[in-house]
Amino acid sequence: MAAAPHAARSLSTTTPTSDSGSTPYSPDLHSSASKPKLGASFRSAQIVFDRETKRLQRDRAAFHPDAEQAAYLHDHMALRSVDRIRDIMGRFEKVLDVGARFGHVARFADPEKMGSVYGVELSGEMVRRGQEMRTQRMEAAAAAAASSPPADAGADPLADLLAGGSAPAGATTATTAAASSTTAAAAAAADGDSDAEDRSTEDLIEQEDAVPYMAFVHDEEQLALCEPLHQHGPFDAAISSLSLHWTNDLVGALSQIRLALKPDAPFVGCVFGGQTLFELRTSLMLAQLDREGGMSPHISPLIDIKDLPGVLTRAGFTMTSVDIDSIVVRYPDMFALLSDLQAMGESSADVQRQPSLSKDTLIAAAAIYKEMYGEPDGSIPATFDILHMHGWSPEDPDRVAAGSSCGGGQPKPLARGSATHSLRQALSLDAPPLEGLFTPTGEETDTKGKK
Repeated sequence: MAAAPHAARSLSTTTPTSDSGSTPYSPDLHSSASKPKLGASFRSAQIVFDRETKRLQRDRAAFHPDAEQAAYLHDHMALRSVDRIRDIMGRFEKVLDVGARFGHVARFADPEKMGSVYGVELSGEMVRRGQEMRTQRMEAAAAAAASSPPADAGADPLADLLAGGSAPAGATTATTAAASSTTAAAAAAADGDSDAEDRSTEDLIEQEDAVPYMAFVHDEEQLALCEPLHQHGPFDAAISSLSLHWTNDLVGALSQIRLALKPDAPFVGCVFGGQTLFELRTSLMLAQLDREGGMSPHISPLIDIKDLPGVLTRAGFTMTSVDIDSIVVRYPDMFALLSDLQAMGESSADVQRQPSLSKDTLIAAAAIYKEMYGEPDGSIPATFDILHMHGWSPEDPDRVAAGSSCGGGQPKPLARGSATHSLRQALSLDAPPLEGLFTPTGEETDTKGKK
């Protein structure tokens, strides 16, 4: 399958059902072992994904010639995840990035909100390639700054850039190849995300690699066994951007993230949802039925948004919330999409996956895809459902008992049975108004609103 020309790819976002943002990326290499420790997580779970296969896929993706350009989706979602952290009051000195890949979150981390980022990644080759990318960007930025002429005394290049002008010669941007996908993703976020109207992503791209970053090679399913994390933790916040959908025990993985956090610390994550690539899934099924007389799954199962709140609660997080985004990327054809998925390391890793499809079936699937979903300009859309999740680690019981200096603390539901009014009576049309609930005690109001 020939790789698609990346200039032909376009990314757009549909209107999200809740807030979305824009945000950051980058790494320093520190391996806890030459290879990550694989196996079941510390909680028993059904084995759905082959973690060793996933590690090999990410290793190969790290060596892919288009790996940096194909990371546009992970860059885009890292920007959004970090931007959600920016919306939380306070500063987070130590941030844990679970499933760091090339260090997308650390690349765009805001130095005003984050002190340092510690990444955990299954693939050692991805960590090494991310280190090389970070070094290249920093060297390119230093060379550009050294060769740029002195700015005018009264000029404000950042203000000019944010106002729509050209970037200053000494701007701290990544290399041309790396910046192209990031800029496209940021533009898509600004175009499709209403919450981004009052902020700009250029400031995050402008300050790339501004936060210290250290990466550890370890299986994300076994954070509790990662010794370097014990040395640097506990952490003030945690982010996981497009990684946890490959875990066999999502509850167990989230529980370990919670245990790595300080009390009352935020977690922000996102995963691919169950409707991701429904166009590709449908096209492959129809082509298989037509050419082979049967069908088998070739796209890994993904979590549904209705299951996510319960998963977060079971993992021990409090004040949880979830929302969904839909991102549409347009490709020249189905083979360009498959090539990019391979370059991302996002190919199927289902333990029950079937052998590769025949050439005849793939050609039929490509024709069905274009016939059913093709755009007037000849391109095809690929929909990625992004499920966002937020939660907080529980408060320190000793701190709660002693009383918070802020006078607040995490809000909690009232004890069961402590209600003083009946919901049935409140909703009944025949029952008299509850005293003290709808009108001040001792006052009556007629139908015209007069006392």
